[in-house]
Amino acid sequence: MGSEAFAIEMEGEARRLAKMMESAKRGAWKAEGNVKPWYNPRWMFNQGAERVFLGINPGGDPGNPDGTAERHVCADPDSHGEDGAYNSWLCEYWGARARSGSRKPNPHQAAVWLAFEALYGETEWEDALKRAPTFNVCPLRTRGAWDIPPNVWESSSAWCNRVIHELRPTTIICNGNGETSPWSVLHKTGNLESTAPARISKSTNLKRGIYTHNEAESDVIGIPSLSRFASTKLYEELSEVKPADLKFKGDVKPASE
Repeated sequence: MGSEAFAIEMEGEARRLAKMMESAKRGAWKAEGNVKPWYNPRWMFNQGAERVFLGINPGGDPGNPDGTAERHVCADPDSHGEDGAYNSWLCEYWGARARSGSRKPNPHQAAVWLAFEALYGETEWEDALKRAPTFNVCPLRTRGAWDIPPNVWESSSAWCNRVIHELRPTTIICNGNGETSPWSVLHKTGNLESTAPARISKSTNLKRGIYTHNEAESDVIGIPSLSRFASTKLYEELSEVKPADLKFKGDVKPASE
């Protein structure tokens, strides 16, 4: 199946999840403006991806989607790749700052940028993020993961795993590694073999593992949620990690033994 055909099919499945959410919420949640499957062009969702960046679900206010990140200000087209590659985390300005004319990233965006710089080095991190197919476990905007009904979360997890199985990425970077997170979704399949975590603080760890799926293996980097736990210590630990897809040295140090 061609990459765009697969992406279009999964967009249809995301709309099916939205109908399930509307039913579960009994009118308290509306699909319009709150379904966001991808952060990149459809053609980037293809087998053999070098890396994917995986979150929990889209941010913003589901009760006012017109006032959230969807009403972004696009960056200069020069920020896109020569082939049109882009990533919303890098190539868009979001939320109130964008509406006020600011071209600075919001705090969560800035944390993601710093995490990728730590992983891929000063000269290569932008291209690494720009070319990372990016999506969430649940493609539906809510007030938080806690606001996703169990049946919708379970179906969304299956949706997410199907995308991963299609892409067969070398590296999966999880933005979140707690009980309800991208890391937990991979772990609950029983196919994620984790190694000893690196302690960041009393309540947070940086996790690493190998995810086996569809006769393939992916290196998994489980980062504590960057919207809540970004810190200098975390970036320092990330700079010691060598992702399996890393093809350039930059300022990245070899992984510690």
